[in-house]
Amino acid sequence: MENNNQYRNNINRNNNRKYNSYENTRILITIATIIMLLIIFKKDGISVLYSIPALLIALSVHEAAHAYVANKYGDNTSKGRISLNPFKHIDMLGLLSLLTIGVGWGKPVSIDPRNFSGSKKRMDQIEAKVAFAGPLSNILTALIFSLIMVLCIKMGAITDTIYAILFQIVVTNIGLGLFNLIPIPPMDGYKIFRPLLSENIKIFLDKNEEIIGFIWILIIASGVNLNFISIGIKSISTFMFKLWLTIFGVV
Repeated sequence: MENNNQYRNNINRNNNRKYNSYENTRILITIATIIMLLIIFKKDGISVLYSIPALLIALSVHEAAHAYVANKYGDNTSKGRISLNPFKHIDMLGLLSLLTIGVGWGKPVSIDPRNFSGSKKRMDQIEAKVAFAGPLSNILTALIFSLIMVLCIKMGAITDTIYAILFQIVVTNIGLGLFNLIPIPPMDGYKIFRPLLSENIKIFLDKNEEIIGFIWILIIASGVNLNFISIGIKSISTFMFKLWLTIFGVV
């Protein structure tokens, strides 16, 4: 009985720490993502004006998906964030920072793993599903907007501005999804693969998650080569467009 109580106390202690640091790590993720996207888009010469609606859509979908899946598994901490209304996900200071200096952040979705019922292993698996929901939602959003773009072309209802905005939404969502799949704390990719790690590695990475995240931002801001993300964006977006163009017979 004493061992069981000690085990539960350890779980609660670890979950308390994870819950208290979750908001900080989500902010780190968003800042790192926006820096990465702006670096890529600057290389492609895409107007920042077209980036703003794309970023708002991508971030809103991403965070709403996290909140939706968390709520589905019993954590209603951020139930109010299950919305595509960007104003529920915008941090005004972060948006002002984005518009003035090109780096900003969204309002993080708070998740309390203590609300996920079951064993510690099951809680880790649920948290992995919550993490995966964000990138998956972005890929699906890109697929939908690539379809809209192709339909606009087919109907002749496309202009240079509409084309640029829709294309930006597609590549931004793909970029956000791929970037968050990188298995480095505090990215979603780390949460996805975390259940596969040994307990000692989990403890070390969880304990130093914020430090690792800060270092990760510095690496990205230093202009590290992100060609693998660019290649992924180009490959996936090309596949999506070719898929719809083939289906609808647009040449």
